[in-house]
Amino acid sequence: AERGREEGMRGRLLLVVLGLLEIVTGQHFRYGSVSFLQVGPNTIQFQVFTQWRRSYGTFSTFKGSGADGRAVSGDVVDMFGVENSDTGVANPVAFFAGDGTSYALKIHVTEHSEVEDMLYGTSNVTHVYESPNDGDADWLPFLKGCCRESGGNFVVTARVNMQREQESLRIKGLPVMSYPLSGTPYRIPLPANTPGGVVGSLWRLGAGTEIGGATPPPSNAVYFTTDGAAGGNITVHTDRLGVSRVPVTVMVASVGSVVPYDFILATHAETEVPTFFGVPLTTNLTSLAQDYIPTLEGYVGYPFLFTVSARTTRNATMLSDIRSFRLPDGAVLENQQQGGDPNARASFMTVDFRWTPRPDQSGNHYVCFEAVQEA
Repeated sequence: AERGREEGMRGRLLLVVLGLLEIVTGQHFRYGSVSFLQVGPNTIQFQVFTQWRRSYGTFSTFKGSGADGRAVSGDVVDMFGVENSDTGVANPVAFFAGDGTSYALKIHVTEHSEVEDMLYGTSNVTHVYESPNDGDADWLPFLKGCCRESGGNFVVTARVNMQREQESLRIKGLPVMSYPLSGTPYRIPLPANTPGGVVGSLWRLGAGTEIGGATPPPSNAVYFTTDGAAGGNITVHTDRLGVSRVPVTVMVASVGSVVPYDFILATHAETEVPTFFGVPLTTNLTSLAQDYIPTLEGYVGYPFLFTVSARTTRNATMLSDIRSFRLPDGAVLENQQQGGDPNARASFMTVDFRWTPRPDQSGNHYVCFEAVQEA
């Protein structure tokens, strides 16, 4: 009877699992996305999600409470970089609201890794516009600075029109997407949903000023088919890229807004990568099968609780982490445990996912996990 009254309050949890192999250092900027929520008349609260090289610059850059003097999870640090690629001076990277106003940002660090030389976090900006849109056009807020891991400046641009949409999508994909070389194309899901559970409706590659100074990957190696653009699956031919790390910019649209997904696509020759196993998550070993995303269905007020398990068969190698960079609001990962014998090619790790959805979350929510193994 209790569930019968809540038929209209169901939620679906769509799970994406990926194995991440290598521990790689780079230059600086690796990932960025911008989401927003209207919080008052013509007032937008922006969330800027970014990942950076943790050891960038001197110890005054990303200085924090870590044992090595750098920032760790829980720290709040200035977002440093080169403001413009031709200045050569390290200044805070700027966020531009699109109406001539700009802001220096602080990063609330939520993930870090000394081994991967990485920190990830969120930055919050509240901005009041003069009108709901820019003269019937969209406001174009953007994060701009220098330099990308692969070189060149970055421009991470969203589209805001408060007359059409008051809450944007949030990107749920990974900052670095890592795949082995294969003669078979991968169809990689790039999930996005609003905090309330509305999913994206159209995906496309960024172009023009949307990609900043990045050199895009070859058009025959990374692209969207018609079906992929409607479903959020990008086609990648790793054999046409070779061993590389290339920036990819994707624009994801909902009914009345667009959010950017600027990430690194890493391709490597290693074949012994981490895999997920058990219920409900299993890594699909055939690349075309990655269109399939395991789905759990539940009810508002009732908890989702399951264990995520991953393993590696590479000799003398441990798994160092299972993580998700963007959980649904209120969800947690807990009880992470290592096990197995790495010298017998049998190392594994588990972590528990726990979430009780609220009434305003009765929709579709993606969760993307990655397993990291030692270099």
